[in-house]
Amino acid sequence: MVNELQRLGYLKAMGVDAYVPRLQLPGALASRLCAVPHIEEPVPAEFVAASLHSMPAEKVPVAAKGHAAAAHALFVDDHDNRIRKPVAASTMAPAEIQQTSQDAPQFSLSIVRASNLLIIDAGLEGHVNPQDYLQLLHNMLFALGAGKQQLSIDAFVWPMNKNNQIDQGEIAARQTLGAFLAKQADQMSKRYFLVMGDLACRYVSRDPLPVGEFVKYGQLDVQLIRTQSASQMLIEPSVKLEVWRDLGPLHRVLKQI
Repeated sequence: MVNELQRLGYLKAMGVDAYVPRLQLPGALASRLCAVPHIEEPVPAEFVAASLHSMPAEKVPVAAKGHAAAAHALFVDDHDNRIRKPVAASTMAPAEIQQTSQDAPQFSLSIVRASNLLIIDAGLEGHVNPQDYLQLLHNMLFALGAGKQQLSIDAFVWPMNKNNQIDQGEIAARQTLGAFLAKQADQMSKRYFLVMGDLACRYVSRDPLPVGEFVKYGQLDVQLIRTQSASQMLIEPSVKLEVWRDLGPLHRVLKQI
């Protein structure tokens, strides 16, 4: 039996124009079109994945050729790709991928306030008694001519939070500490900073600081002098003599205040 498409093909080969109306005219016979192959709806991936090992592979009938076979293969290929090639979703945020341990230093500094100067030292370790530490600084300042002091101590801890989406590198740590020290300097009548130890020196100043010499601190009207850490003096009492020599310029200034 000749279907409509074959009939149109024969007419075209004979040079006869034939048309298929878009609308069905009243009383006209229905056009005989090609039979559309019935293709089953693809099964959701979750059901196929669950029965993948229990169900045998479906065989395509040999007689299924032409457009029906191509359409069937199209659905099967698409479905198989979803099973064989799952998309691996990344659970890491972009900031966590770029962030490395070297970019986020972890440290703490002790900020000790006196009446006429500010002391920046390394953070107290677990074996250091805070009372012994403050008593040592009080005796040192008294020997330097600062008189009796009422000392208060705070801690500058970096990083300040665990938000990996903000910059927590060494430059950011230095800038944050600089802003904190600038605010402290505004509250002081005599602006002198005593930087003690290599760790404090590293984050207070980008450039190396000379030992035992006054240096202007950034854009602020602050004189800064460097020596060894007070915690080191508690461990090695012989270091006190070196600190006394380093703080000679500060001794001369404090005697005149």
